[in-house]
Order: sequence, then structure tokens, then C-alpha cells
Amino acid sequence: MLIKAFYEVLQYEKDLQLNIYGEGSLYSELNEIIISLNLQGKVLLSGRTDNMASILPQFDLFVLSSDAEGMPNSLMEAMAIGLPCISTNCPTGPADLIEDGVNGLLISVGDKEALVSAIIRLVSNVDEAILFGKKARKDIIDRFSAKKSAIILKQFIDSI
Repeated sequence: MLIKAFYEVLQYEKDLQLNIYGEGSLYSELNEIIISLNLQGKVLLSGRTDNMASILPQFDLFVLSSDAEGMPNSLMEAMAIGLPCISTNCPTGPADLIEDGVNGLLISVGDKEALVSAIIRLVSNVDEAILFGKKARKDIIDRFSAKKSAIILKQFIDSI
């Protein structure tokens, strides 16, 4: 869905690039979609990396387009460094992190048109995107800092 949505976004804003990180069984299928839409050089399947801390700050926007997640570490990492984020509102995880329209955008799972609109919205409204990123960073730090996590863990242990 993300690649197909990105194709539509490029009809509106041509000066963008999509980097997809990770590896898995869908590599060939994703590569075929990229080729069929003539997106070579615009969509990069960047594979697995152990260096996201230095890679994420190079980007302007983070999109999680999953159908299902647990607690999405990648989304938390992107929010923690202040990237504006768009995520599908898949069961568990994203809605626990993103307050739609406050610190990011949530879209329905499988809703390609909503994803296109969300990307165009943040690409077109840089000030709003920056505000989402700042709020996301503050929220993640406030809720998931080592100190806060230690307090919550101690309270849990004390309760049992």
C-alpha cells in the first residue's frame, strides 16, 4: 500500500524519495511493484540495518503502514527523535502512541487514499509537520524515558 500511495503522492510532489527498511519474504513482490510503477530510484528497498539511530535523522517523515503491530519500536524511535509520523491505526500500538492530529496522523488500515492525503498534508504543511514531530518527541520522552519506565516497573513489582 505504501509504495502505491507514494506513486500517487509523486503526481502531486515530484521531489520525494521513499526508503523502506527491513527485510522479509515480500522483497520480490515489492520490487516488482516498484518496477511496474517505474519508481526505480524513487523507492529504495534499503534492507536491514543496525544503524537506525544515525539513519532516521536524515529523513523528513516516517510512515508505518502495517496491517498489524505489537508495540511498534520503529514508530517510537521515529517519534523520539522528533520525526513527524503517519501510522495505520492497526490493532495495538500506534493509537497508544499517536494522538491523531496532535502528535502525528493515524489512518485506517488499508486506506491508501487516506495515506496519500496524510503524506501530502505533511509534505505541504511543513510547520504542522514540525509541530507534530516536536509534540511526538515530548510525548515519547515523557512517557517512555528510562526514569519513567523504571518508576512504572518499580510500581508494578511493588504491587505483586
